[in-house]
Amino acid sequence: AASRPGIEWYQIRGNFLFDFRSSPNFWKTQALCSHTADTYLSRMADSSMYKVAPIAPIDGEIELPMCMYRVAPVQGAGSGKSSSQNSASVGQSSTGSLAALGQRQLSVIADLEDLENQVHALACRLNIALPPMPGTSSDQQIVVHASPSNPPSAVVYLFRALGRQLPIATAVHLHSSLKSLSPQLRDILRTVPVAVDESTAALKLVVVWRAIEDEEPYIVVRSHGSGAMQCCVRGQQNIGRYLCRRYLAKLYEGCGALATLEIDACISNFYLPLLPSTQASSKEQAAAVKQANVALGRNAYLAGDSVTLADLLLYSLLSLKPALVSANNVKAWVKRLSANSITAPVAM
Repeated sequence: AASRPGIEWYQIRGNFLFDFRSSPNFWKTQALCSHTADTYLSRMADSSMYKVAPIAPIDGEIELPMCMYRVAPVQGAGSGKSSSQNSASVGQSSTGSLAALGQRQLSVIADLEDLENQVHALACRLNIALPPMPGTSSDQQIVVHASPSNPPSAVVYLFRALGRQLPIATAVHLHSSLKSLSPQLRDILRTVPVAVDESTAALKLVVVWRAIEDEEPYIVVRSHGSGAMQCCVRGQQNIGRYLCRRYLAKLYEGCGALATLEIDACISNFYLPLLPSTQASSKEQAAAVKQANVALGRNAYLAGDSVTLADLLLYSLLSLKPALVSANNVKAWVKRLSANSITAPVAM
């Protein structure tokens, strides 16, 4: 249907029925198919009955609205079929304002996260436990996706250390890609200290057991800033670096620049050759353990006189490969770590 002032017309089975409601004498007529509706509409538009003298002089054309209510779009300009360039410009300015607001929000979030990381690093260096932040129990969580064939023992050690420093909550879930799971893996976080009241937890640690093609555990971290994106952190060594940078600086970068280089060297020389994904030969694995034995002859631990991330990673692998624990220094080192509550063996 279409309408003009005083005229309503409808198409009924190929004929046009006109309803002239403005006429003093209400009447109807039916037009033949050979006549078009535009002919009748043009005749009525030319009628002086609908002409009104202007009340003020008009220079140029006046754009009449094509809709009853015109509202500026909140999600940008339309599909290119807008009635005027004015509405398009309004949409573009609205889009620019929203984009600027979004960038400002991401910038503020990035600054807050950077400040939070600095506070946590300082607290770790001073060995101070920070109080829980209100409203973060459901907002901050670390979800580790792991395969049952490669349990993330080193991550569990880090979770234990986090439980000593912060009030945390834990959870273990089974993904639909797996049909069953051993009771030991279901309770892999049972030795992690947790907050008495979960609502007061400052951090939630979650393990999701699932089928993973390369069997390497991973976490997904959301970055903020001008190019906000989600980043996949894969491998226990990289997950450990992330957790230490954010919460446990004393196990990694909080030890100092030179000590951090030593820790990275230990991870590359002692830990990585023992990973199944490296596909190192038995001779190469034995050589890596022999180098670790030499390092442990100089210090109580791999990178000095205190436990670091390198110790947690290598110990997590050697606990699964007891045949490689034959050298005297390595045996003494394993014994010391086994007696530590943080690095006590994880039941698999």
